[in-house]
Amino acid sequence: MLFVFSIRFEHWLDSDPDALAAQGNLEREFAQVIQLPGVARVGTHSVRRWGKAALITTFSGNVRYPGLRQHYDQELARRGWQFTGVEPIRDWWRDLGGESAHYRKGPYRASLLYAGESAKYAWDYSLDMSWQSSYEPSD
Repeated sequence: MLFVFSIRFEHWLDSDPDALAAQGNLEREFAQVIQLPGVARVGTHSVRRWGKAALITTFSGNVRYPGLRQHYDQELARRGWQFTGVEPIRDWWRDLGGESAHYRKGPYRASLLYAGESAKYAWDYSLDMSWQSSYEPSD
């Protein structure tokens, strides 16, 4: 009985029509963004739950943060995204030189995460786009 309830609950979480529509919009939006030349896509992960949707894509390549930011600032602005701020990121309290730049477009959010020059991950940066029913639309 618990197993059946679990399957039905999981199906209910995935059946939000607003989240489904947002996921499609995020995928179309991401496809329109011209990616940085000379990098390889490491992976893409989609998440959709009741009231939430996200698309997380990681990339690897010989990139420096100033050029990365300049490219995506211009590319996202071309698509109508507004820059909202930047913050340093840390890995278990260690400063590896990473930063996260944030953008918004209507009810959608985007983050450009640069791992940092000292990071030794399988990816160098990610471009994440998300929607949450509690986000306030931008003007």
